[in-house]
Amino acid sequence: MSYVSPLIQSQFETLSVNLKNTILERDITLNNMQDLMNVLEDIIAEEESADSAPLPMRALDEIPTPKADAKEITGLVKEHGKVTGYQLSNGSVVDKEQGVSMAKQGDIKGVGVSNRNGSEYLKSLPDDTENNNLSNLPSVSL
Repeated sequence: MSYVSPLIQSQFETLSVNLKNTILERDITLNNMQDLMNVLEDIIAEEESADSAPLPMRALDEIPTPKADAKEITGLVKEHGKVTGYQLSNGSVVDKEQGVSMAKQGDIKGVGVSNRNGSEYLKSLPDDTENNNLSNLPSVSL
């Protein structure tokens, strides 16, 4: 049977019901905040190892499989600071919606599809380099 010390009971009660239940199911003793932090770190580590995809990849709604001749995005078309289109490695420029559609069909590589407020957009696939992130690409003028 788990035990939560009265010294940390108020902090424990701020956790969600599901998280409290997960902790209590472990049959542990929580005497102080360090005990609570340790069990929370254990839960996070277990969740991360249970899901094979890294957290940044899980943030994507769709990760299309690129075709062998897929293009890369080499620049961003922006209006008033917002991305409205993409310049591709063959020199062509497509608007944001076309870019999403092309990526879904496998015609653009290195990107996944995300959704914000009902609007789909492209995000770089996470890897160990930052220079290929869309946010680091140059803006292009039309």
